[in-house]
Amino acid sequence: MTHHSTTVLAAGAVAVVMVVACGVRSVKVRDSMAPMLKDGDRRIVDTSAWSSSTPKRGDLIAIHLKYEHICSVIGLPGETVTISNGKVSINDAVLSEPYLAHGTQTTAPQDTSFVPGSQYFVLEDNRAHPADSRTQGLVPITAIKGTLT
Repeated sequence: MTHHSTTVLAAGAVAVVMVVACGVRSVKVRDSMAPMLKDGDRRIVDTSAWSSSTPKRGDLIAIHLKYEHICSVIGLPGETVTISNGKVSINDAVLSEPYLAHGTQTTAPQDTSFVPGSQYFVLEDNRAHPADSRTQGLVPITAIKGTLT
């Protein structure tokens, strides 16, 4: 191995260590976030995002429950989320969701969910894929692996 090759390999190894240490990695997008994100896209996940703050409504997050997937934060601790007549409401105010495909109707097995402390109500943008809080339950902050950048 030449000196140049060794230098390039060492620089690459240092870059990988720095990226991991800084809390950045990538995740593959599935069709659960269509139309905003495309199936097969790769996105950067900031795994250190919550070291000094908490998730906010509308944040795109990577979560790990039974498997890792991407969702939007909808309900925050202390809020009541209601799904009725195809719409999502937070504390009785209908949530504006301009990122959804026109005509999207949201349904859920239960109409109302209270979100206790340190948990979040999340939804996938492709509402035909109910692998989110509608069927999997609330997401504890410990299951949130980072925010998409």
